[in-house]
Amino acid sequence: MLELLKVCLTRVQTIVQTFQVRLIPATYLRQLRLPTLLTEFGLRFVYAAILISSLSFLGIGIQPPYPDLGGMVKENSLAITFGRMAPVLPALALAILAIGVNLIVDGLLKRNADLDMHK
Repeated sequence: MLELLKVCLTRVQTIVQTFQVRLIPATYLRQLRLPTLLTEFGLRFVYAAILISSLSFLGIGIQPPYPDLGGMVKENSLAITFGRMAPVLPALALAILAIGVNLIVDGLLKRNADLDMHK
């Protein structure tokens, strides 16, 4: 019984030591992982918005009672032959969303880089 207790105690000590070594400091996360996470967020957010709009334009995404940028372009696609700008506005809104999110992410990345340089 005593030997079993010693074995369990040594295993618990090794587990505790392992976790103490593997603790990740917050500065490591901010310096190395935050730029990657911000970049991934920016890319995937814009990709999701464009994908949803594309699927709605093709008719297999969000269905008509609910508004969507791709659905708006599809509903007004014939108006472009008459010189109306109605289909261009939702596409322009999607482009502004993509550019805006990327500019915000770039600004956050530059801010993070400036914080790291001033240390």
